[in-house]
Amino acid sequence: MFVENMPVSLLPMKNSNMLQEVTFRVDYTAPNVGREFGTVYLGDKNVAYSIIAAGWARVKEQGPKGGEPSPYLTELLRLEEVAKQQGLGRWSKVSKSFCF
Repeated sequence: MFVENMPVSLLPMKNSNMLQEVTFRVDYTAPNVGREFGTVYLGDKNVAYSIIAAGWARVKEQGPKGGEPSPYLTELLRLEEVAKQQGLGRWSKVSKSFCF
C-alpha cells in the first residue's frame, strides 16, 4: 500500500477566522490505470466520515480489485447505519429535492 500525505489547500473553518489544512492521503494506486485513491482530511477529520454520518452519501463496499478492503470500511458502514436509523440526509422521509 502506497501512503503519502499531500497538503491540498487551506480552507476557512465555518464561523472562524482560522484556516484548516486539507490533506489527501493516497491509500492505493490502481495499477492498470495509475489512478490514485485515498482519503481526504480536513485538519485531522476524515471527510468521508462526516459526509456519511450526515447521510449525504452511501457507502460503496467495492474496493480495489484483488486488493484488501478499505481500513475505514467498518466505521463507514457503522456511520451509515446510524444515519439511516436517524433518518438523516438521503435516508430522510422528507422530500428529496434540493436547491443549491
